[in-house]
Amino acid sequence: MLREVARIVALPVLPPIEQRAAPFGQGLHLAGSPRTLRPIQVAALGEAQRAGGLLGIIGVGQGKFLISVLAASVIRCERPLLLVPPALVEQTRTELLEWSQHVRIHPNLLVMSYNDLSTVGGQARLTDAAPDLIIADEVHHLRREGSARTRRLMRWFIDHPTTRFVGLSGTMSSRSVLDYDHIAELALRERSPLPTEWVEAEAWAAVLDPGGEPTVHQVAAVAPLLKAFPAPTPAASLHARLSSAPGVVCTVDTSAAQCSLRVEMRRFVPPVQLKEAMRVLRTTWTLPDGTELLRACEFAAAVKQLQVGFYYVWDWNSLGGKNEQWLAARAAWARVVRVLLERGLSEVDSPLQVEQYVQAKGTRSQQEALELWLAIADTVNPPVATRWVSHDVIDHVLDRLDVLEQERGPVLVWCEHRATLEALEDSGVRVLRPGDAVPTVPITLALPRHSFGVGKNLQAWNTSLVLEPTASGTTWEQLIGRTHREGQQADDVLLEVPFWDGMALVYLKSALEDAQYVQDSTGQKQKLLLASTTHPANFL
Repeated sequence: MLREVARIVALPVLPPIEQRAAPFGQGLHLAGSPRTLRPIQVAALGEAQRAGGLLGIIGVGQGKFLISVLAASVIRCERPLLLVPPALVEQTRTELLEWSQHVRIHPNLLVMSYNDLSTVGGQARLTDAAPDLIIADEVHHLRREGSARTRRLMRWFIDHPTTRFVGLSGTMSSRSVLDYDHIAELALRERSPLPTEWVEAEAWAAVLDPGGEPTVHQVAAVAPLLKAFPAPTPAASLHARLSSAPGVVCTVDTSAAQCSLRVEMRRFVPPVQLKEAMRVLRTTWTLPDGTELLRACEFAAAVKQLQVGFYYVWDWNSLGGKNEQWLAARAAWARVVRVLLERGLSEVDSPLQVEQYVQAKGTRSQQEALELWLAIADTVNPPVATRWVSHDVIDHVLDRLDVLEQERGPVLVWCEHRATLEALEDSGVRVLRPGDAVPTVPITLALPRHSFGVGKNLQAWNTSLVLEPTASGTTWEQLIGRTHREGQQADDVLLEVPFWDGMALVYLKSALEDAQYVQDSTGQKQKLLLASTTHPANFL
């Protein structure tokens, strides 16, 4: 048996979190306050105190805020630091002032955003704060170990190993144990229920993650876990280990709202010119203005844009003119791509495959064109301007808003792109931008998912129109949790997805697969799976 799996299997097996004693009792309440903590908050804080850290896989809408701000009151520390997403900094500070009238919040608790770690001077900010306890709310923002914020935080713990850590998220994992094995190690060190050595962590990912293709040796490496925690699936065995491990909180049910939930896909017929633009893009990787796309990320972004009816073009005027060297290198590589695609080679039918072909079998001149383009491609990032193929999608959304407002009241329109928000604003829909306060009285709003799709209490609304859907199950979980949460007074919550292109169904199918993995591996019932959902299989 390998060392890490033996260590993990040997960790104590504790009863469900709700049955574990909370050693601090009710000492967090101020005298005379009518406010009370939820049982899961009391249990989680008790576990944090007992373990000296916490891995909190706590469902959306189940009270992570109070756990995050009170963790410093139960774990001994002098300089606690609370990390939150940028959009939640002011909201957190406001709620801290309110709750300080009811509970004992650490007097030195400092609030900082994840962006403060990412930007220039991030390490200096961390050094100035000199935290001996770091609480990370929405800790999935540290999922990518290669990001600047995560590297800087890891460096702090290497240099200051006595610093304690609390990580909380309702969407800890997307599709892999590698999303949070490093987070578990920060919180619990040698008591982490996930491997802390890379080779074993990769073996766990190959066996436990959806779509993994484990080798015989990797299967053998994880076999002791599956034997010690027998379950119908490997992911369920992982959940059994996580939920019973010291210092870990896994909530069982994320549906804090006592109402039904619907996610409805609504197909509509697009204009001919938009269908044709999408056909040309998919078959030739060419935008309507003739620009040839050379990278898979450019193509994927253009597909999402055209689903709404627009695409982005370079705006060289804002840079004072074109970068001729960059354009020449791009044009030279585009010629290679075009020639090879026109040859009809069996293994080459997209620019991405052309790149792979040239690297393996290309002529010297082809390889030189590729090397020159790759060397210069990321040195220029020209601003973009918006070009609309058709406003029919926006018009359809406006028509649906009229219907939904009459039937259900104010609607939230969730968007991804700036161009979409601007088009809705030009049509008379009020748009919220990062930093804007949410109205106290519900009205129909268009708002960016990246700024308002996490941590916001929007239960005053019960209807959302998801104009630009995502393939990420964790993003869906957070988005649904804005309105389907405790305090929702409606009998049901609706999220409607208007679509005309099949990619919307592919996105939803992928999100459902993500949700199933998270539910199996963490025990959290995912809202997307709880919803009465028009399944993509009905359309494909």
